[in-house]
Formats: sequence, structure tokens, C-alpha cells
Amino acid sequence: MKKVLLFSFFVASLMASISANAQTIFSENFDGLTAPNLPTNWTQWNGDALTVNSGLSTYNFGTNAWVSRTFTGSTDGLMFSTSWYSAAGISNDWLISPSITGVVANSWLLFDAVSLDGNFPDAFQVKISTTGNNPATDFTSAAVLTVTAENSTWTTHAIDLSAYVGQPIYIAIINNSNDKFVLALNNFVVKVLPSDDLNFQAMTPGKSEYLSYALVNGSVNVFGQVRNQGANTITSFDLKIDDGISVATFPQTPSIAPYQTAIINAQYTMPTVGMHPVKVWIELANDVDHTNDTLKSEFGGASFTPTHHIVFEEGTGTWCGWCPRGAVFMDSVHKANKNEVFIAVHNSTSDPMQILNYDNGLKALPGFNGFPSVVVDRAEVIDPSQMFTGYSDHIADFGVADLSFTATESGNTITANVSANFAIDADATHDYRLAFVVTEDKVHGTTSNYDQHNYYSGTAAPNLSGAGLIWDNESDPVPAAKMNFDFVARSIDGNNFGGTPGSLPTTITHGSTYTHTFTYTIPTTVDSTKLRLAVLLISNKSNEAQNARVIDWVKKPSGFGSVIANKDFTLNIYPNPTSNILNLGLEMNVTDNVSYTITNILGQTLSLENLGLLSNGSTTNHSVNVANLPSGNYILTVKTSKGVYTNKFIKE
Repeated sequence: MKKVLLFSFFVASLMASISANAQTIFSENFDGLTAPNLPTNWTQWNGDALTVNSGLSTYNFGTNAWVSRTFTGSTDGLMFSTSWYSAAGISNDWLISPSITGVVANSWLLFDAVSLDGNFPDAFQVKISTTGNNPATDFTSAAVLTVTAENSTWTTHAIDLSAYVGQPIYIAIINNSNDKFVLALNNFVVKVLPSDDLNFQAMTPGKSEYLSYALVNGSVNVFGQVRNQGANTITSFDLKIDDGISVATFPQTPSIAPYQTAIINAQYTMPTVGMHPVKVWIELANDVDHTNDTLKSEFGGASFTPTHHIVFEEGTGTWCGWCPRGAVFMDSVHKANKNEVFIAVHNSTSDPMQILNYDNGLKALPGFNGFPSVVVDRAEVIDPSQMFTGYSDHIADFGVADLSFTATESGNTITANVSANFAIDADATHDYRLAFVVTEDKVHGTTSNYDQHNYYSGTAAPNLSGAGLIWDNESDPVPAAKMNFDFVARSIDGNNFGGTPGSLPTTITHGSTYTHTFTYTIPTTVDSTKLRLAVLLISNKSNEAQNARVIDWVKKPSGFGSVIANKDFTLNIYPNPTSNILNLGLEMNVTDNVSYTITNILGQTLSLENLGLLSNGSTTNHSVNVANLPSGNYILTVKTSKGVYTNKFIKE
């Protein structure tokens, strides 16, 4: 399909252009119009007389050059023109304002515009007449603004009207695109700007974001967006940060024309461990409006740097013809980075692998707007093809707490005991929670709703190979008999997308370890030998998943007993219970010396052995003969230079 419009996205993206301190000479927001009518005293001219493509029939263009429309569910009216015709051609569609009088010094024209399809960006010009509104005879001067390709997000345009002081003016916006799509217009204003007015619009990091934490004397990267709402071009100002201990000043030297924006930044140095509410503001000489200068956040001093693991949550579905791309990149990135968490969240009731609450939660995240998409730590939404870059961009993010957990299986129930050792302080507003997720590999169905739609089928499609198939050689859909789905989300504890309430205390102190126990009953429809268990640490303030851990249950051998997983290693302990041999399957995440001891419930050491220096990424399988131990409960303790980890086992 040539061109697509997501109505709700564009309606929700409108920018406010009017400053509270500006004297308004003329204003039209296009609200309250009966479609497709123009506002009173506005005129139009269809200079191309071309036939609008039938795909835009809902706009009621007819022979109109511009039409008004208010989308369902919104009260914000917009004006539209098009260059998408039944036969390709160049648009010449004029929208002309009424006569505007009262132009004085520092008068500017401001309006918002957007191209509704970024793949087909519209062009336009703005012309001004002082004699009348006839396109053929009155608009003889050169265009005061020429845009060759409008942005696909709402953009504010500003035009200096100082050349027209004391004169009546007519303003024409002319769509002159060649076979594009739809141009939208809103918030048409002529107003007198103050000489100097800088608006501090947005800042990151916000409270409880992973970017807001740093070690003492480390840096928090502070970024902000400012908009010049005055008549003068701004070339210098100060960004200031007050953390209650001191005030730091960061000079900024961008060149910002009227009603343009700029990104500013500063390196804030963390003074002490603990939470620091901060006031951040901008200071511009001669700026008399201070109501839009200040924003607030909270930065946290950490006592150590946790080991960070990424969670990749993929939005996918059997109905989705482009989703094989997600399967390929999830598989590829997992093979290269097995310690990260990979979760395939299936969409639609037609997909038998859907978990409704998980699906709805993922789709509701900011920036999620289609399938396939991959959400990285619930902080960024990317295309699956960007997953290797996403890994590089986020693996060094601050992890907030070290996560570890042990898991045991009894009958059809898995019990996971999770520990979170926090590097930061937090209060109830951060709302930290743990989420426990179970995924299954090699999910295979026999009915047609397990068929995977495949738009890569055929030589005309982009080549795609991976996850067990050469997709361009497969049919569309790929039949269920050939499909094995990996990383399939089977459960998120309590259907709580944002984590389990009460799994962590409301007040958290750095250096403290908090625990929680999860249980999962394995359904008969799920293969217990192909599971992965994952724990996510989530802040419901920022909605980010700030750390994660995974146990690779897929590898569990016959007679498997339990697992220890932490930032240093993953240890499989099996069988448990055992009658003679206890096997230790150790996968190292660091290079370190490792030893173990076995003690009884009285604390007496019965066995001690040093396994030596084990390298990062190595796998060690070690067997311990416990045949001579009396029947009973024992404690296995594994020690590295960074910590001591224990787990119980039973000698039968």
C-alpha cells in the first residue's frame, strides 16, 4: 500500500505555539468547523484542478484545495491539502487568510505543519500580499518561506513580519508537492513576540530513570530541549543545577532563531550517596518571563555499580508477515549474548501464544506503534534489525541493583527465590517491583493458527535467513508443521506487566538486599524441559526495566534439581535429591577463583575443594561423591572473590 496514516498518532502530537506573554494580533486554530468548510473569511484556490485519489475519500476533498477535519475522539480541528491524485501530478493548492491588520514591530507569523506520511513528505510555500487575496494578481512577491519536505512530526514555523508594519496583509500557504500525500496545518497565529523569551521545554533524566544514577564523583548526563519564544536570535545563556548542596553553572552557546529549538547538555557531578532532588533552570539576560524557565528531577548517588543485563521484549504474532525478522534477530542476538533476557510477546487473539495482559502492556509503552518491534529495557523501542546496536547502546546502562535467584522444581511447581542488592536509595514514589517471567522454546502447534505469515517469501522480498529457516524460500504462510517458536512468553507473575505489587518494600536503602519468592505451576500444555525463567527489576515511576536475570531452564538435564544465578555465574545443581553423585554445572560470567564447601545443618564442614581460576564464559562440570554422607539436608556453598552463594540439597 502506497501511503498510510495513523490518525491517533498525529492528533496526539500537536504542539502548542502560543506564549502566555505574547500579544496576539490574529489567531485561528481551525476548531469547531463543519468539515470540509473553511473558517469565516478564509479563501482557497484549486490551481491544479487534479482529481484526488480515491484512497482519501474520507477527507471529502472533491474539488477543494484545502478542507477542514476533526478526527474521531478529538476536538482539535486541522486543515488538510493533498498532492496524491488519481494520476500523478504537481499540486497547486492555496489556503489564504483574511486581511490581517495591526502588524507592529516584533510581529511574527507562527503555525504548525506536518506531513502525514514520512515516506512521502509534502512541500509548501508561504507568500504574503498587501493588496488582496487573488492568487493570480496579488501575490507577486517571492515566497517568505519555502519548505521542500515537511517533517513527519509537528513542526512550528516562524516568519518575521517586520517588513509589513502598518500594512494589511493576506497570508497564503501553498501546497506545491509532486505526488506526495497529505499536508496538515494547525495553530495559525500572528503575534508580537517579546524580545527575549527562552522556554525550557523538557529535560532528561527524569526521576527514577536509569540515567539519573551515578557513583559518587561520577557524572549524570543532563539533556534538555529549549525553544526560543522571543524575537531575537539567542546565542548564549546558562543552564543551572541546584541539588541542595551547591549550584553548578553550565554555559550554553547554541544559535537559536525565533521559535526554533535546541538541545542543551551538562555533566552533573554526583556529590554524595543518596537521593538528591534537583532544580534545573535556564538563565537568559533580559528574559522577563520566568514561568517557563525551571524543571525539576531527582538524581541518585550509588554505592556501587551493579552488573547490568538487558531485557529484550519483542512484539510479534503469527498473523504478522514481517515478524520473521523479529525471530531471526532475537535468535542471532541471543546466540551472541546468552546472559541477556529475551521474551517474545505474541499479539492478537488469532495467535494461540498470546498472553493478553502482557500483549496489552507492551503495546501501551511510549513509542510502540507496530509489529514487529523490540522494546529494550522498556526504555527504547527499536526495529528487530537494530538489536545488536540496541545491545551496544544499553549494556553499560546503570543496573540499580544486582539480581540473583535460585530455582527449584517439585512436581509441576517451580519455586524461584529472588534477591535484589540495591546500589541506590528509593522511596515509595519510585515503586520498584520484581516481575517473574517464564518463556518456552521450540513451541510447536499442529493447527493452522500456528502458521507464520511470511512477507519475505519469494525472490521479490528482502533476503532473510535465520532462526532455522531461509524465509525467502518458504511459503506465505509457513505451515505450522515447519514452525518452532522460541522465547515465547508463557507467564508474567499475576499478569502484572509492571511487576508484582509488594515484591519489594516501598523504602529501599543502598547496600541492602531484599528477597521475594515466586512460584509457577507448569501447565500440561507447556514443555517443562524447554523453559527459561527471568526476573525483571522495574520502576513503575519511570516504567523502565532497569535490570534482569535469566536462568536457562532449557539446559536442564535429567534429574535436574536446582539453579543458582547471579552476576558472577550460573550454577546447575543436579540431581537434587541425590543418592550418590551431586553434579555441579558452572557457567562463569566473570574470571575468578571458585571454591565450594558442603556443610551439615550444624555448620560442620564435610567437604571442601578449590576449583581454581575459572575464566569468563567457561563451562565447568564437576561431580561430587556424596555417597558416604548420611541421609539428610546439606548446604552447598560456592565462594568467589566477590561473594558467597548457598543452596540446599538432599542426600537420600
